[in-house]
Amino acid sequence: MLYRCALNALVSLQKNVDPRNSFLPHYTPELLQTELNLFPEWFLQQQCHLSLTKEHITLIESTNQFLIQSACQQNQVCVHRDFHSRNLMHIDDNNLGIIDFQDAVIGPITYDAVSLLRDCYIEWPEDKINQLLNDYFLQCQAAGLVAGDYASFKRDFDLMGIQRHLKVLGIFSRLNIRDGKSGYLADIPLTLNYLLKVSQNYPELQELHQFLSNIVLPASVANL
Repeated sequence: MLYRCALNALVSLQKNVDPRNSFLPHYTPELLQTELNLFPEWFLQQQCHLSLTKEHITLIESTNQFLIQSACQQNQVCVHRDFHSRNLMHIDDNNLGIIDFQDAVIGPITYDAVSLLRDCYIEWPEDKINQLLNDYFLQCQAAGLVAGDYASFKRDFDLMGIQRHLKVLGIFSRLNIRDGKSGYLADIPLTLNYLLKVSQNYPELQELHQFLSNIVLPASVANL
């Protein structure tokens, strides 16, 4: 399966770029926050036409801090930052090409894996995601890139996905509103569905889940 080749390539990239001697910028808390700001600004307010209350703003801010802390405590490696199906090129049965490295940073080890396995353009069954993620974890463990058990790694992966998908909702909305690229609106339902499915599994994200389910989802459906 080409996705296994992609994950193999990802481990190779992470093993062979030393974050201590790299000239790549770091995925700082400030950068993570800047990305998360796209969600309320472009998706909630401009795309969905929601008027945010003080309670909504407080919830968004506390969620952001939780996600940023989770991202920053992960092992920091080379991150492609846009590692998904549209940036992978089929070369042969055992190899593939990777394009669009211009936004690469040193950041959380699960970022590229969640970009690939919870791709905003294509959905895979959850059992397949778990199988591929476990294989990737074992490779990272063997390479000395992660410590701890799979359950902790899966939690990091899930929370990293929440951060990425919140950001992506803002980006898709901005592409539509500012740049006139309305085609990206078709990718919003899958992205929002990832957020709904994952957030329900974590007690720390129950308020976010209720907000997404009761307020954001109906507003999104009405404005897409």
